[in-house]
Amino acid sequence: MKQPKTNMFSREVELAEFESRLKKRNPFLLYGVAGAGKTLLVNTALHQAAHPAPVYCEQSKDLKSFAQTLCTALGLRTTGKSSAALQNLALNELHARPRIVICDHAGFHSQPFFAFVKCLHERARVPIVSIARSYHMEEISHLKSLYIGRRERMELRNFPPPVAQQFVLRAAAESGLQADNRDEVLDKVAELSQGNPAAILRMIAMAGEPRYRSGER
Repeated sequence: MKQPKTNMFSREVELAEFESRLKKRNPFLLYGVAGAGKTLLVNTALHQAAHPAPVYCEQSKDLKSFAQTLCTALGLRTTGKSSAALQNLALNELHARPRIVICDHAGFHSQPFFAFVKCLHERARVPIVSIARSYHMEEISHLKSLYIGRRERMELRNFPPPVAQQFVLRAAAESGLQADNRDEVLDKVAELSQGNPAAILRMIAMAGEPRYRSGER
């Protein structure tokens, strides 16, 4: 796992909880709206994880791509192999050397995909950690049955207003934002973003463009 390109801001509690859940080796779902920082949180936790670190699968849009990504992350050769062969490779490797598997961008998976995940979980005793925008059926489909109880779910929320305001100030300072109405702009960013970190960064970047500066057209 590569070191995260961006440092987290005010997520110490969430990071500690995520790391604690990993150590317990139980399956769980990390969910939150797009832009809340789920992948950044995961990358940070994995960069700090003890060996052997969990197996991270960034893409899991369909069964074959998930099986191929999983095999690649495990250091297994995948060239020319069918989806079934890839599944068997991953299953045998994880049965021999159990690891936690993190399935990022989980969503809209088929029944065969879920059958493979369930096989990993039950036969190879592999805890499956999924990352998604929601725990609802329409988001993670059949995977929802792995995370029925509230204890199996962890929500990453947008920043509360005071933290959002601090993040806006830091983002503006790092971007070198200058404008006659700078304070007004930053207050509006904190309000309109609803505390979403990605939205704050996008709005700060837009505010720095000449066409959005006060007095310019």
